[in-house]
Amino acid sequence: PMSIDFRKLNGNCLQRILKYYGYDNSIHNINHEELANLVTIYFKKSLVSDSDVLNNVIKKIANKDIGTKQSQARRNNGNIARPGEQVAAKVLRANEDGSWILANVLDVDYQTQTYEVQDEDDMNRIVTLPFSEVRRLDDNASRFKRGDKVLAVFPDTTSFYRASIAKNPRPPQGNSNWEVIVRFDDDEDATGKSPARKIPARFVVRRQDLGDDDDYGCDDNDN
Repeated sequence: PMSIDFRKLNGNCLQRILKYYGYDNSIHNINHEELANLVTIYFKKSLVSDSDVLNNVIKKIANKDIGTKQSQARRNNGNIARPGEQVAAKVLRANEDGSWILANVLDVDYQTQTYEVQDEDDMNRIVTLPFSEVRRLDDNASRFKRGDKVLAVFPDTTSFYRASIAKNPRPPQGNSNWEVIVRFDDDEDATGKSPARKIPARFVVRRQDLGDDDDYGCDDNDN
């Protein structure tokens, strides 16, 4: 703790210090020893007060910082998912089939810019991921065109696999939802052809939007 001997200060200095701390009583008839004691008392009180002020300032700065990060996150990515929302989540570091899965958002932490998500296929699997490894899903397929390289959820699974758009999507009729016709890589049937499969648009994402532009294999070097 800080210790100061105020008796070493002259009377005028002690009086000015007391006035600074708002001491309203008469100080002209108080001897030097009593002045020093009063200043010591007020100074110790001020340390407590200043400590409280400092803590409040720190809290305000922290809250402002959190608010700033929240604002920045919203500006940088207007598609921040909300708790309860189904998303695409990258649970493996490598870019490979199955590295992106369907998941549900449990919590959003703007301070650390992370999500807590739950694997849709394994409810006991809960992971924390940065914003960059989670993507909201879009029901509209007008953004796609034939030949686009995408990741799509393979039928009867909750994992995304590489595929290509086989036909330009057409707007849905009535109250139906957008669907996308894709051909999955490495999905040949008995005849060696890749069947066209209808996938709900929300389960299809451009590979480039997920930073998945590279090829998995080294086919160019194969003989």
